[in-house]
Amino acid sequence: MKYQQYVQETILSNAVKLKHLARTNMDKTQDILTSVIQAARHEYDLLKQVR
Repeated sequence: MKYQQYVQETILSNAVKLKHLARTNMDKTQDILTSVIQAARHEYDLLKQVR
């Protein structure tokens, strides 16, 4: 019974860690996308000035 409880607690703990990692990953991906979009807008503005 002790072992089963240990396994359940470990699974729960790992699930929580995965959830946090997924959140961090989503936040970082959002930051990268925001930077890429800003850079693209800046390049587009520069191109408009050249024409």
